[in-house]
Amino acid sequence: MGACTVLTVEKPEMVQQPRARPDFAERFLSHMLTRNIRIEDLVVWLPAGEKHWHGAAPTTAMTHIAIQEKLDGKVVDWLEHVSAEQYEGRSSAG
Repeated sequence: MGACTVLTVEKPEMVQQPRARPDFAERFLSHMLTRNIRIEDLVVWLPAGEKHWHGAAPTTAMTHIAIQEKLDGKVVDWLEHVSAEQYEGRSSAG
C-alpha cells in the first residue's frame, strides 16, 4: 500500500486550483511566503520572493494545487507579463 498524506486546512480560501489553457503563460510573480505546489505527482517548493511564472505547454493544459498563506493581507506580487521569447524558452526571466 502506498503512502497517504492527509492535509487539514483550517481556512479553505488558502487552497487554490489554478488552470491554464494550452499555449498560455501568465505574468511573472513572486509569493510573500514559502509555497508548495503540486502538479500531478510532482511537488515543487518555492522560497518566498522567488520570481517565476505559471503556464501550460503548447498543446496541453496545466492544473496545479496550491496552498498559500497571506503576509500582511497579500499572497502574491504580480510582475511583468511573460514574453513569447520567454515562453518558448529563448530567453530567461528578467
